[in-house]
This record gives sequence, structure tokens and C-alpha cells, in this order.
Amino acid sequence: QGVIHRDVKPGNILLDLDGRAFLTDFGLAKEVIETAGAQLSVTGTTFGTPQYMPPEQARGEHKQIDARCDVYSLGATLYALLAGRPPFVSPNIASTLIDVIEKRPLPLSRFNKEISPELQMAVERAMEKVPARRFPTMAAFAEELDRLLREKRYVGRYGLVKVLARRWLPVIAAAALLVGA
Repeated sequence: QGVIHRDVKPGNILLDLDGRAFLTDFGLAKEVIETAGAQLSVTGTTFGTPQYMPPEQARGEHKQIDARCDVYSLGATLYALLAGRPPFVSPNIASTLIDVIEKRPLPLSRFNKEISPELQMAVERAMEKVPARRFPTMAAFAEELDRLLREKRYVGRYGLVKVLARRWLPVIAAAALLVGA
């Protein structure tokens, strides 16, 4: 739809009674094709939720922000759903921003032994520090998640993650399509 959300996180994805996902809170959204003189953020300022923002947003590099920013944030959201905690947990905002910029999140398998290596790799790719290494679009990320669901390659040896994946992977895939649209 020509918009970059810039604050995709678990709290901004709502489910209706039928399990359909809705992305909410477009307060930080940025038009991809900006009108002359329109500016939705102050250059060099960081906006968003630190645990879910990509490194380029954490550094305040707003000219570097594109659709892959939301791919990162949706990957971080999926990480939190599968790990039971955000990718970065620090005592304060400043240290969280430093972690987002400099560190890789701990492997998902450390928190959830039941996920497959393929699902872990998809989440890690979505959360790459370098935007060019991420999925190029939300549609590409959603396609990979759909493939993992179709091929039942999202679960490791045990069944708990299967239950979680049945509930959340379609929601994340739907959110990816919503953001990508």
C-alpha cells in the first residue's frame, strides 16, 4: 500500500474471533512515496519499540529504512512468540538499542528446543543486521513461512511448537501479507 509501518510488534497485531490478523497503530508509519515537503519523522531521531526495531532504525538512519525494516520487526515478533521473550532483553532502552545495533539475538533453539532448524533460519534471516541479507519483501517472508507450514518443516522432535505454529505462523504470515500489501 506504499507504507512502511516502522513499529511492527506483538502488541500491534490483533486477532479477531476468526483468527484473522489485523495490523494496528500506524502512528509511526511512513509513506514510501512521500509528498513534497511531507516528513513523518525527525531525521536522526529514533522512534519505535527498541526490542523489535531493526538496527538501521535504532541508529536513526531514516533514509535507510525501507520495507525490509518491517521484515526485521515481524521476524523479531515471531522470535518473541516462539521464544517467549523478545530478541533483546536489557535493563534499559539505551542498552537495548546498543544490543539491537551490535549483537545477534540468542538462537531460538536455546529457548525452544521444539522448533526446526529451518524455522530458526527463516527467523534469523528476517532479523539479519544487514538489510540486503533479509527477505527482500514481506511477501517473500510470508512465502517462506507458508512453505514451512505446507511441508510441516516448522517443528522439531516434539509437538508443543506444532500447536504454537498452527496458531501463530498463519497469523505472522497474514501480518506479513498485510504489511507487504
